[in-house]
Amino acid sequence: MIQASVVDETGTLMMPQEMHYSDSVDVCGIGGSTGAKSVIITGYGYLYPHSYPGSQVPHVYWYHQGSTSYSAAQVSALAGLLRSIYPDSSPAFIKHEIQRGAIPVDTAFGNRNTSWQYKLGAGRINAYRSLTQWGRVRNDTTWTKFAYVSADLRIDEGKTLTIEPGTTIYFAPDDNQNMYDPTVLEFRVYGTLIAEGTASNPIEFRSFAESPQPGDWSGIQVFGNAASASLAYCNISHAYHGIKSYRPVELLHCNISDCEVHGVYLEGSGAAGSEITYCKMNGNGSCGIMINSSNNVSITGCESNNGYQGIYLNASSNTHIGNTLMKSNIGNGIKKVSSGWGIINLCVVEDNNQQGIYLSQSSGIISNTRIWKNTANGLYCVGASSQPMVDHSKIKQNTTGVRVASGACPILGDSEDNGYNSIYNHSLCHVYGSPSYTIMAENCWWGNGPGEMPDPKMFKGIVDYNPLLESDPVFYLAPSASKKGTILSLAQNCPNPSVGSGVTKIMYSIPHENENERVSLTIYDVNGRRIRTLVDDAQAAGTYQAYWDGKGEKGQNAAPGIYFYKLVVGKSSISKKLILFR
Repeated sequence: MIQASVVDETGTLMMPQEMHYSDSVDVCGIGGSTGAKSVIITGYGYLYPHSYPGSQVPHVYWYHQGSTSYSAAQVSALAGLLRSIYPDSSPAFIKHEIQRGAIPVDTAFGNRNTSWQYKLGAGRINAYRSLTQWGRVRNDTTWTKFAYVSADLRIDEGKTLTIEPGTTIYFAPDDNQNMYDPTVLEFRVYGTLIAEGTASNPIEFRSFAESPQPGDWSGIQVFGNAASASLAYCNISHAYHGIKSYRPVELLHCNISDCEVHGVYLEGSGAAGSEITYCKMNGNGSCGIMINSSNNVSITGCESNNGYQGIYLNASSNTHIGNTLMKSNIGNGIKKVSSGWGIINLCVVEDNNQQGIYLSQSSGIISNTRIWKNTANGLYCVGASSQPMVDHSKIKQNTTGVRVASGACPILGDSEDNGYNSIYNHSLCHVYGSPSYTIMAENCWWGNGPGEMPDPKMFKGIVDYNPLLESDPVFYLAPSASKKGTILSLAQNCPNPSVGSGVTKIMYSIPHENENERVSLTIYDVNGRRIRTLVDDAQAAGTYQAYWDGKGEKGQNAAPGIYFYKLVVGKSSISKKLILFR
């Protein structure tokens, strides 16, 4: 039921005389017929069994006085709206939502800081605030079907917000009940966010604006030492950053589009270990994925088509980009700046308006990757620390295939059985090297026929391309992001060398024709003795990763030196060399 009383500005009961003002009063409204300074106090609960038309919410008992009935009708209407949205809710829940949305008592008539102001319960009802989400999530909470977020929202530490499949979250313009930036609605996670939809029932995070624009809301921000976020089958749009995280996040089958700056922004060492899998980044203003000072990030099976960079890494090491498509970005497909070892494997980098892959003082492995139709260079390396090893990749139809500057020295092929790249059909040159040092490019194919030599004019600077191959070794085109493991491949371990007690990662892919065949991945020393078996199981087609911690089968530390790791799938096998330092 709804109980209502009227008091004057001193808190003195005005009507009806038989009622008592007490702490049980819950919400209040401004009276209309008893003077501008009167305040209507409204209590919420059960009346009597004879209350009409029943004793359950949202039924209302109201007095005949005009001001009292005016307030009671509004409270009753709000209770009815809440009950229609939450049909299975309890009276206590309806009461809580009315109280949560109420705002402090009107102070327009000199009532500020009066002794009675803070004894009137929660304050005047506000339907907009009661019907929307804002403020702090202080208890474990579940959202289902839909939710409207009207102002800054924070998930407190130790609390979990779970969003069920098929739910749509609307973010409205900030109503000035802000905790953070007053210019934009912020959604901050200090506790745990679980938003796991399904392929048939995704979760939507979108702007409530009639004509949504990039930057309408902040996006999902993951803060604090205890924060975590797991999102699957989520669509996020028209935010500032789709997701900005200072903590590890897990993203699976998420589409992030039309954000003002980045689709995903990982910031700092706290975001290390994040995993982004089978996600699409489209139409974001700056980068699809921005990784700044965050190590050990895995990006697998993704697509990135954005306003500037597809993927941008700054001061980040051990990043693994696998089976991912970077296409039609206005800037670069992948840009790495001052970043340590990492792997780019089984990727497609095509039709970007600047470089396909731009490495500035950065190194790593580029393997089984197609880099083509980029406006400037397929691979552009700058700085003495840029010494990537490139193998089994197809680099074609760029202005320049591979270009170096400022001491960069990529290894395109050498006597260590590296190379086997196809680098051809460029408008300026295949390799634009340096006049002062040699670019190793042995064991590659340059578009020449059997017995033919490539045109020397297609090489600038000192390039060692002998011995060369007489046919295309890259008989496949690297798969698009929508396909998994179409070829058998084994990437170079990362980091290599592995130093001290650090863990090194080994990525490999299983083709469909070897579906569910037994797979083994084993570490051997230079004498062929088995040191450790990392994988020995039947596996489906796809891209996988294994880790070696530098220990043998019994947990003993392996001696520093050269080792080999061998992948066996059915009757096929691939081996690579790794180095262990202590």
